[in-house]
Amino acid sequence: MLVVADAGTTGSSTSTIASTAKPAPSTSSLRGHLADAGRCVDQAGTIPAVRCAIGGVDVEFELVGATVAAAYRRATGSTPRPRTGAPTCASGRPDERSWARAAAPSRVVGRYTCEIARGHGEMWWSDDHGILAHAVAPDTDLAALFTWWLRHPAE
Repeated sequence: MLVVADAGTTGSSTSTIASTAKPAPSTSSLRGHLADAGRCVDQAGTIPAVRCAIGGVDVEFELVGATVAAAYRRATGSTPRPRTGAPTCASGRPDERSWARAAAPSRVVGRYTCEIARGHGEMWWSDDHGILAHAVAPDTDLAALFTWWLRHPAE
């Protein structure tokens, strides 16, 4: 609520105006999917989002829900296509493909892309919890960023 007083009259006149500012969305559901959400800071916006510093990498997680596939395509500009063979991110070259968790390697849970952008190694990934994540490395070493991601996919 916002209260406005009119000081230009001899009598005191006040009016109440309902605030149009929306409270920040709760990040508790998003944080429930992250391994160590205590390292993260809530981000302002219309969807639940947190920013974290994990192992020297800056990561932003957004809980976009059922529209995660479309959000991933918008964010990356990629058109997902089937890929086979070893991931080229592991050898430091850009790549885009599906991924699975080690516990169920035949069940695709999302997509990832790695590339050099704005002078840094970057990865985007989506998952089956409706999370879209964006990681930015301090350098251009895609192989190191990919190794970091393999160790931290559920951060």
